[in-house]
Amino acid sequence: MSDVASSIAGEGPKDTSKTVRIAGDEFQMDGSEDDVYFGNLQAFIEGSWKLERYIKSHLQKDAVCLDIGANIGTTTLMLAKHCPDGHVYAFDADPKNIAYLRTNIARNGLTNCTVVEMAIGDKPGTLQFHAKGAHGQMMSEAHPYRDAWPSISVEVATIDDFARDFRRLDFIKMDIEGAEPLALAGARETIAKFTPTIFMEFNSWCLSLLRFEPMTFSRSLWSTFDVLSVDETGQLSPTADGDPIRFVHDNMALNGCVDDIILKPRFPVPPIEAMTQSVPLHLK
Repeated sequence: MSDVASSIAGEGPKDTSKTVRIAGDEFQMDGSEDDVYFGNLQAFIEGSWKLERYIKSHLQKDAVCLDIGANIGTTTLMLAKHCPDGHVYAFDADPKNIAYLRTNIARNGLTNCTVVEMAIGDKPGTLQFHAKGAHGQMMSEAHPYRDAWPSISVEVATIDDFARDFRRLDFIKMDIEGAEPLALAGARETIAKFTPTIFMEFNSWCLSLLRFEPMTFSRSLWSTFDVLSVDETGQLSPTADGDPIRFVHDNMALNGCVDDIILKPRFPVPPIEAMTQSVPLHLK
């Protein structure tokens, strides 16, 4: 029995394997046979073409990267393969994801990855992590389904604490189901020190579930970062022509509440209250 199968023995369906292509390379990956995400893994990978284009066009081979919300490791594998002289720190709080993540890294012979089993937030501590499948992981007591979904107690760290001794940080991928404001608030010192590029999912639905107002968060992002999109050739351009209000409209009305955006730091990241409850003072 594999390590992953052992870790979930007696808890339902066992693990299964498949071969997928990520950024032109073949990888063997383990996952849960009843996981909708894993069942449609190649389609999800192909739907992440913007991330692939950015990595291939703009990331150096020795880049140091954080994969926040690594799940079972598709982005971790992509980053590790593209940055053979760098390092990838892969974060996830779900023990089942962590088991698959470790297996997938080892199975594909990648030695430039570190798996970090914890959630990322705006302050260190512990909290109840609520999970409901690949797309239902929520690290917040505010989540409305918290009583109906299984939960575990998980450790929470800030990026500032984790990266305090880093000498370099080039890239952060962040996809944590609406908790992105918390992660950014806990990375203020790190972002100011290293100005890493941040590739972030903006999910209006998940933000709203965690009681963060998408329009306020969007306006805060535009006042703090250059907010960019990448095209199929790898070229960057201002997202929504630089209009955060138009962006949220299109995000909700046209794009199913989900957009990938690229953040290039310009000003200090504001505290969590400013990002989610009021408009930052330097917003034009």
